[in-house]
Amino acid sequence: MNLTHRMRQQDGFTLLEVLTVVVLLGIIAAFSYTMVLGQDRSAMDAEAKSNARSLLWKVQTCFTATEDYTLCDEPSEQEPPPGVTWGEGAGEVQVLTGAPTTRYRVTIQAQSRATTEDRNHIFTIVKEAGENDVRTCQTDTGNNAGGCNAGLW
Repeated sequence: MNLTHRMRQQDGFTLLEVLTVVVLLGIIAAFSYTMVLGQDRSAMDAEAKSNARSLLWKVQTCFTATEDYTLCDEPSEQEPPPGVTWGEGAGEVQVLTGAPTTRYRVTIQAQSRATTEDRNHIFTIVKEAGENDVRTCQTDTGNNAGGCNAGLW
């Protein structure tokens, strides 16, 4: 076969073959997007959990010196840990004051930037002196979204 004969040949893909490849790529892209979306939510929840643990560590350090959680529950009483924002908004963490916070009991709450059903995920740690931490979470109606498993983390 010479060069002119090869140039005249019109081999290529049919429209059906091209459309099949495009549809398959679309399906793969859709699955990839849902997997990435779930990982993004998990990363935001992991950040909120880490912030809650960091603030609890900071409050426990203060408690060691004062032996009173009520002296450690405001941003004016101590600096928040590096990279942690003290507040009530999404991506922020706070010590819940009032009834849950006593001399020997503190409640830390972190609000994730991740949402389910237009509600931010909320992670809570309750610490009593001499007791294990109690870690609860709120996400959707079943508390089974993101980093929350049946209301616990």
